[in-house]
Amino acid sequence: MRLPCRADQPLCAGRALSAIIGNLVGRIVRTNPLRTAAVMTMEIHVKQNDQESALDAVWVQMCKAEGLDPERRLAARLAVLGSADAQDCTVYRPDDNDPDAEEEDLGDARILFTGPFQVPAEWSEVECAEFFDDADPELFVTALIECEAAPSARGYFAPEIGDYVAATLASGEVAMFYVQDCSEDERGRQCVLIRDDEPLF
Repeated sequence: MRLPCRADQPLCAGRALSAIIGNLVGRIVRTNPLRTAAVMTMEIHVKQNDQESALDAVWVQMCKAEGLDPERRLAARLAVLGSADAQDCTVYRPDDNDPDAEEEDLGDARILFTGPFQVPAEWSEVECAEFFDDADPELFVTALIECEAAPSARGYFAPEIGDYVAATLASGEVAMFYVQDCSEDERGRQCVLIRDDEPLF
């Protein structure tokens, strides 16, 4: 697999809208300072509308299917998308019916690495051996991954076990990871990744 993660990702719709609103507010306040209070009221109203639109029917349905609170899960999603420590990545999915086929490019996401994988204290030696399967434990890391597309958009996806993640690291290096395990709760989509020890670029 040779496809790199694209580094020049567009702003998501929410951030783009916030930037536009910020520019408009700045121009209004500079032009007429007496309207500052009215502008602040407008900002609050717009932010509330943004939050309500984000909690659309699709998102609510997805969260309830997983037994999650939609608002808390949304807050976790937005935290990853807006984090200064998150990196750009692209997620690929192999074809289960054709191992020789090119992986499907699911789209762009943001990945927030949370540290090395810590083996649960209750795991037995057999469970550890089965999980690592002869792979170097030091290559296992954990991360939160959020798709950049809106949940109601056609291109929305959630990473699954067996996917590949090409991530642009803080150093500028592009690294490939395999999704070994993943779970979802109100803190986000949490993945255990195995890093390919051969750098792509």
